[in-house]
Amino acid sequence: MKFTALAFVAGAILSQTVKSQECSAPSPTYQIPPAIATLSACLQCCLAGAMASQGCKDPSDTACTCSGAFSGVVATCVLKCPADDLTAALNLQKSMCSGPPPTSTTPPTSAPPTSAPPTSAPPTSAEPSSAPPTSVEPSSAVPTTTSGGGGSCTGPDLSSLSSCGQACLANALTKANCKDQCDSACICGSAFVGAASTCLVTCPSGDITAAIALQDKQCSGGGGGTTTPGGGGGTETTTDGSTTTTSPGGGGGTCSPPDLSSLSSCGQGCLATALTKANCKDQCDSACICGSAFVGAATPCIAACGGNDITAAIALQTKQCSGGGGGTGTGGGGTGTGGGGTGTCTPPSLSSLSSCGQTCLAKALTAAGCKDQCDSACICGSKFVGSATPCIAACGGNDITAALALQTKQCSGATGGGGSGGGSGGGSGGGSGGGSTGTCTGPDLKVFTSCGQQCLAGGLTTAKCKSACDNTCICGSTFVGSVTTCIAKCPASDVTAALSLQKTTCSGGGGNSTSGSGSGSGSGSGSGSGSGSGGCKGPDLSKFSTCGQGCMAKALTSAKCANACDTKCICGSDFVNSVTSCIPTCGANDIKLALTLQKTTCDPNGAATTSAAATAAAASDKKSSAFANAVPNAVAVLAIFGSLLV
Repeated sequence: MKFTALAFVAGAILSQTVKSQECSAPSPTYQIPPAIATLSACLQCCLAGAMASQGCKDPSDTACTCSGAFSGVVATCVLKCPADDLTAALNLQKSMCSGPPPTSTTPPTSAPPTSAPPTSAPPTSAEPSSAPPTSVEPSSAVPTTTSGGGGSCTGPDLSSLSSCGQACLANALTKANCKDQCDSACICGSAFVGAASTCLVTCPSGDITAAIALQDKQCSGGGGGTTTPGGGGGTETTTDGSTTTTSPGGGGGTCSPPDLSSLSSCGQGCLATALTKANCKDQCDSACICGSAFVGAATPCIAACGGNDITAAIALQTKQCSGGGGGTGTGGGGTGTGGGGTGTCTPPSLSSLSSCGQTCLAKALTAAGCKDQCDSACICGSKFVGSATPCIAACGGNDITAALALQTKQCSGATGGGGSGGGSGGGSGGGSGGGSTGTCTGPDLKVFTSCGQQCLAGGLTTAKCKSACDNTCICGSTFVGSVTTCIAKCPASDVTAALSLQKTTCSGGGGNSTSGSGSGSGSGSGSGSGSGSGGCKGPDLSKFSTCGQGCMAKALTSAKCANACDTKCICGSDFVNSVTSCIPTCGANDIKLALTLQKTTCDPNGAATTSAAATAAAASDKKSSAFANAVPNAVAVLAIFGSLLV
């Protein structure tokens, strides 16, 4: 999911050590009240900065300090403070902005009562001044119908809210200048939502869920309150004697908001705030919720709530934003007949690869723009290698070894013979396909530690993946690069779990399914001749763990080695540094195997030793001492693990 995205700004926020820092906010010109003077220096700085940026006169200027804009500035700043400051900030806002709800018969001005007539909240008795009535003689509420069968409106039932939540909605009605609780155009607008959200986060967590359900019911197309359709246009009479003509009442569709019970009150508050900042209509506004504005607002906040909320948020967004995947379809291939020409090419046999490995190579051919499997210039280039490597690494050791052998055979320049010839041909074909939409379920992240979960969430954000079901993005180099850098710092179990997850996601078995059929025929004849000698067999990586195999494969890519026989590259500092930084996460056995493999490939000065001829040639062209420099580093790493294996 895009929440999931959930950036590794998140990782930084969760792992950072908060340090005291100078306050860059201007010194206050007002007297600091005791409630603020007792707060930490960091939180005081945040409050001072927010007051300066929003033009608040002093802390008693609640029209300013209780606004959504002020709260947003403080919320962004307080994430840099100690964790306790977040709670302190919420408590301060609650004491300054929400006000205690009434429990007596004294009429309040902005909170829902339990007995006497209010001025702007829903009543339970007669003669209110500005709220939807349940009896007679309203003053400015939605009028009752007097003729013609027009619609009538009854305010929503607020019994699911605590007194705190009811007070928040009443205050929001006033701040947003809504006529009453049936003024859906106002209640569903950003001004009301912003005012209500800022206040509701200070109430019990159940109020957030209840308020969202109420708004969804009113704003998703179902109309405000309860609407009774009339038989036609009618007249309505208000207390000032004016009349208006109304159309029949009616409702649109309904939307069931997602269940937020898997989130803590912290996580629920984050989503409510993000809805406001992104100007989403409600929790059913998927176009908004799946957009970058909402994700950007939710991510840093959710990240501060902890690993469980990150996982839950990713699952929720995946469900809402995946769109069900690609579905199934049938496509036609067409037929063609090639004419004349000379020269033939036999593509390599891929039988040594699993379906996972074969899929990786097919995707890499497309990504690199290769003509076909005989386009050696493309296949041996960095684009193809860069695309195939992270995918093959996730398929397992057998596929890594087989892929290296195939590339070595095609790219080493020392095998088989060349041929010459030419040919031409043409063909035509067509097809069409269609299918129904499939479904997508986000990955299970429970096997990861919180460190690993943060890395995956960060990768989704960095790569701008739409959701955790966006396999095209997840299997791309940007996501893989981001996660690889981050997850190397996590426990080894996370590395293994990440490789397994990528294998199931990117091998062709993790997404939806497509089907297609087609046929083709062609003929041609030609001849070619060539000769070649020599050969290179790629290293045997079968003794390495999956983690170790992945390190070796990634090092080939990062060092831009042509293939596994490119000893000049393998013995160079770029390859050695890449392996050295990755292999310690795999365990002592893989470290020992890596050192042994490099010793057999390179001499102590870093030169290739694949054959006697190579050794002789190396005598006249010594390389850098990358391996000699790397060995002490590797030994130091081994010492940390408590076993010197060299």
